[in-house]
Amino acid sequence: GRIVTDDIHHIDGDEIEAEFLPLLSDPPNFSGDYNNTPRARYAVSILATAGLRKVAYQTIMADPDGWDLYNLAAGSYPMIDRATMLLFWFVAVIVAILQLASPIFLIIRGAQIQQQNNSQEELLYDTYIVRFLYAIYALFFEFKTWDVDDEERVIAWLSFLPEFSTRKLVLGMVVNKLSKLFVNAAIIIVLLSTTSVLDATLNALALYFICEVDNNLVSESILEKLRHFQREEYFNIKSKTAMEFASPDSKEESDIPHLKDLSAQYFVFASRWVTLLSMSILCAGSIHMLVQPFIFGWVTEDIR
Repeated sequence: GRIVTDDIHHIDGDEIEAEFLPLLSDPPNFSGDYNNTPRARYAVSILATAGLRKVAYQTIMADPDGWDLYNLAAGSYPMIDRATMLLFWFVAVIVAILQLASPIFLIIRGAQIQQQNNSQEELLYDTYIVRFLYAIYALFFEFKTWDVDDEERVIAWLSFLPEFSTRKLVLGMVVNKLSKLFVNAAIIIVLLSTTSVLDATLNALALYFICEVDNNLVSESILEKLRHFQREEYFNIKSKTAMEFASPDSKEESDIPHLKDLSAQYFVFASRWVTLLSMSILCAGSIHMLVQPFIFGWVTEDIR
């Protein structure tokens, strides 16, 4: 550039015109057009998809914590072969029936046993203390998942990936939430119908196994296959898709990858209200266990 001063240089109008006219005639670097063109949306979608897949194979699918069978059943071909996908669906239906039906049957059977025990069985000090402690433990265990737990974080992330069905993911979450409510109600009924420390311990452990049965069916080998697919798709975006975007051909709306959207507010809302209802059930049951010996005469005589 030039430093123009009155003492050193003097540039007349013709010289200024000769230097700046070529710049005015060149095409501008930015036209000032901010239109949301298909090509721009294509670029943003590709970058977002690449980021989703990178985080998926590096973080989400690297650890089985938070995964359950319903997440796997929500996957689709070609990430999961069709035979394995049908197997996941079949097992997911069986597990869903187990998680929903078992606590309901336990509630019914526990209520019947409690009516029989009211006049036939003795409640001892150790049983009274142990079953109350199990109820308090269940209460604090529910408080741990007040906002969002690991399972809901995994579902929220997988819902953005095109290979996972959002409806199936939400359906699996609904099964887990209903199962949690039924188990928390069942643990109160079953503990109230228990008259020995051994029965209280075995029943409490069995009920929490029902909540975890879908998580226990997820293995690291299955997640490794999902990681491999996401890693391959990520590198395809970096190579093949990058070259396609660099081509001068204009992009159509059909070429733009579809990005799914599922607000995390739904998961927070479901988690908080289900946890609140579960804690209410456990609080009411714990208070009933605590005051039961001092209200019902048949218990007062047995633990005195």
